[in-house]
Amino acid sequence: MKLISALYPSLSEVKHTYPVDEALDIVKQYLERGADIDGMEPLRNVLMLPFDSEVVKRVESGEWLLVRDEAYYFDGGQIDESVGAKLFDHRVMELMDAPPPQEKHHRRIFRVTDSQTGEPLINRGYIATVEGETSKRRTDVIGIAHIPAPPEGAKISLHVVPN
Repeated sequence: MKLISALYPSLSEVKHTYPVDEALDIVKQYLERGADIDGMEPLRNVLMLPFDSEVVKRVESGEWLLVRDEAYYFDGGQIDESVGAKLFDHRVMELMDAPPPQEKHHRRIFRVTDSQTGEPLINRGYIATVEGETSKRRTDVIGIAHIPAPPEGAKISLHVVPN
């Protein structure tokens, strides 16, 4: 199975999408186990979503779709363009009439360095706790930990996981 953005799914992906309730249960199970679903990391990285609750929110709202593997099987070359056009027209008109509210993502960044050498800790695991919500993430390729900006006066705890 694969997690995709709902912006431009193929007809095959739409046909083989899990219902929202079922997708939500599956995604929650994977997140609880710490397992990854194919496609989740690229979506998280593009939107800079460090917390699992934000991933669940995207699936629940329908912004992300959980697609069965059957969507990527060969279909014998049968293409029904009329269905895709109807789906596209409906979705475009719906978005034009009521555009979704755009969230502003403010971030706090922390440079994570070795205390002895001062070298950045690249791709190092860390645990961030913001307002009591914990998230396991990794620093980026230059040793930066990206944390969503908390409300004024909130406590941020960052624990770097040793190798």
